[in-house]
Amino acid sequence: SPEDAIVAFKVYCEDLAKKELDILKNTGLFFDLYHPMAQLRFYDWQRQMAQIRSHNFAHDLNANKYHSLSLRARRPVMPSANVPMAP
Repeated sequence: SPEDAIVAFKVYCEDLAKKELDILKNTGLFFDLYHPMAQLRFYDWQRQMAQIRSHNFAHDLNANKYHSLSLRARRPVMPSANVPMAP
């Protein structure tokens, strides 16, 4: 009957939500931000991301992906500013 199908679907959704919650429990995504360890986890995450980004940058640098990169300074906004300009 349709009622039985609705009940079975609700049970299925609840079981699926419980399984997903069990998977997410150990990831630290629900870690209380006011907990003293939250700052340490945030620092660890930032450190890991910096390492990954620096590794990717070094890899791209070795692959010569920045060969056409040209860094130039803008003209100073204030005319009286004494800023050396690259030719």
